[in-house]
Amino acid sequence: RAEADRILRELVRRRFARTVDNELVIAEAESQLSPEQQEGLFAWLRSFQEETIAERGGSRAAAEARLEGEGAMSLEEFMQEQRDEVLVRQLMRDRITPRVIVSWRDVVQEYERRFAEFNPAPTIRIGRIRLSAAADAERIELVRKRIAEGKDFPSIAAELGVADGGFWEQFGLPPEGVKGLQLSDAIKQRIDGLAVGAVSEPIEQREFISWLSVLSIEQGTTRSLYDMDVQLGLERELMSRREFFERDRYLNTLRSRWTSDDLGRMEAKLIEIAGSRYLR
Repeated sequence: RAEADRILRELVRRRFARTVDNELVIAEAESQLSPEQQEGLFAWLRSFQEETIAERGGSRAAAEARLEGEGAMSLEEFMQEQRDEVLVRQLMRDRITPRVIVSWRDVVQEYERRFAEFNPAPTIRIGRIRLSAAADAERIELVRKRIAEGKDFPSIAAELGVADGGFWEQFGLPPEGVKGLQLSDAIKQRIDGLAVGAVSEPIEQREFISWLSVLSIEQGTTRSLYDMDVQLGLERELMSRREFFERDRYLNTLRSRWTSDDLGRMEAKLIEIAGSRYLR
């Protein structure tokens, strides 16, 4: 019940906030219309209504029936919805779009901030053969023999039947190379400078003996700032972000004409009504 109450309150708050924003924007847009613009909007709506009727059966009754089937609304409600959408788009275009400006410097700074995303570090894949000093004496001798014969790590791992070809760990390779990996000094000493596929000197511990190998070093795909797709993608993201910011800032300006107490009382009343209807 507590979770249902939380969800219901959040749902009402979101829907109420969206409704308030829509109503404020529409009211503001209406107040900005000049007499000429009002006449132009009326003419467009009249033409659009005629097209709507023609596309949905050719008569008002047929259009009403189709609209009720499509969205459970009357022709008048549909026309009101279209009118409101036009008004909102026009207001957003006049008040927000001119403020949404992204310069080349903005694109450069965003690229530099996300440099690692477009220039991923090389990836090093490390293999390991780890055998028990007590239980795997024969296999240990086999490994030593194959190393002496000049066999590489993948072929030895395959002969031993080591899972995944002996693959152990994968890391992003930092600028300082193997020395910068978060591994023990003993491991780094054995793989630093090791050729791909070669077998390292063994690490001998009380219970285990291990051999390591660099299975591969793969350079990630880098993307330059001067890649047109990168530039356009960053510009679109920045435009979208700033449009959202400017829209929210403008809506806050419109909301400031109301007192927070008024809106708070409305929201509380809606939550109370929703709770009595759906939770009791």
